[in-house]
Amino acid sequence: MEPYGNDHLFHDSTLAFSSDVEKWLRDQGSSEGDLSQRRDVFRTRLATKRCVVVAGYEACRDALEEKEFVASQAYNELLSGVMGETTLLTMEEDGELLKATKMLLHGTILKSMDHIVFTSLIPKLEERLDKLSGKPVNLYEVVRDCIADSIVSEVIGPHHIDERQQLDLLLKDHFRAASRPPVKLKLGKIWMSAFQRGIEARDKLLAKFEAVVKNFEPSEGESCSADCSSLLCAIFTENNNWKMDNKTALSTKHLAGILLVLSNTIIPKTVATLVASTCASITLDISLFEKAHNEAKSCQVDIKSCAGMQENCSETIRLCTKETLRLWPALIAAPRKCNNDVIFRGYKIPKGRYVIIMLLAGNRDPASYGPSANEFSVKRWKVTPPPPEPLSFGGGPRSCSGRDLAEKISVAVICKLLQKYSSWQLKKGSNPLDYKWFPVSAHREPVKFVFTP
Repeated sequence: MEPYGNDHLFHDSTLAFSSDVEKWLRDQGSSEGDLSQRRDVFRTRLATKRCVVVAGYEACRDALEEKEFVASQAYNELLSGVMGETTLLTMEEDGELLKATKMLLHGTILKSMDHIVFTSLIPKLEERLDKLSGKPVNLYEVVRDCIADSIVSEVIGPHHIDERQQLDLLLKDHFRAASRPPVKLKLGKIWMSAFQRGIEARDKLLAKFEAVVKNFEPSEGESCSADCSSLLCAIFTENNNWKMDNKTALSTKHLAGILLVLSNTIIPKTVATLVASTCASITLDISLFEKAHNEAKSCQVDIKSCAGMQENCSETIRLCTKETLRLWPALIAAPRKCNNDVIFRGYKIPKGRYVIIMLLAGNRDPASYGPSANEFSVKRWKVTPPPPEPLSFGGGPRSCSGRDLAEKISVAVICKLLQKYSSWQLKKGSNPLDYKWFPVSAHREPVKFVFTP
């Protein structure tokens, strides 16, 4: 049996999908237009491609774990992305190579996270906010820029201003291409399409990061030199550990790809959205703010560990962050492609068919989160048993390696803000509930805060 829906050539729904994905889900998934009554699996056509969309929480979880649904370049083809073109965001299934890359990336993040946050990010953030105390602050922009600056500093060092400016421009071109039509077109030195500019930016970035890896790689059998940054030390340590266990190590090219993943602006944008959205929700609820503020103030201010912050400083902040991730995931969908014919939840999915796992819909499924699934409520996580974990970072064998990075950095930053400022206000006119979803979720218009000690 085929899923409900219409994927005929003249029923392409790309425009509706990209303009208002929430309305599109209601209209596509249910004949009644009621999101709570939607079908968990349905057919449609996006960017001329025949797709199966998975929407309910349990269906999304099953799809994330389905071995025949492999990672695809669907964001390239369906959402006009450049990110997954090589190993930048979405890597094709490649056995041991994929496993090694994911493990090395995860280990690198865990080893270098505290150094990045407490040696670089927090001081930069405090410096920026001190200058803006009592004035309207675009928190998303400040956090995004401070994180990007901190990570790039780790990769190429805190100096080399000209080189940093060039890297910033390349990273912006690379990311911007994700929301442009995938047209590779260039007219000499006069003009090139945004997508082509993103491809060239990617190649220049990879070349730069390969040079960084070659310059900092320690000699065989030696420990990492004191000249390299913490992040690079972590990469080489993890690569050597993998080599000892598996008799081989990742190449310089793959290590450069990992540096590009870490430096890519999607990480600063994701964390910045999480911080700004969580802070907005806390600010809108006076009792929630007071509780989070009191918990943060009672925490030891000299904790220099993201894990320590998350465990000891504020349960309220942690739960607010989780609820924010549920309602507003950074990436609303996980793209897959069916590797072989498979029966999924009673439906026949043919080989080669695109499968779009709608994390946004799964996270708001009333069957899993109750009738208030579309509302922000920290209380839902305090019941026994609690609802299932949000699917915002995927799941199964292809869950996102950056989950710890996003969650722990966000908790640490918000805790520091609560310790430093006793009054938070939203600037009049800010709408913290109005979102755009592509290429990553963010407030449609800047939401500005006024922080005072």
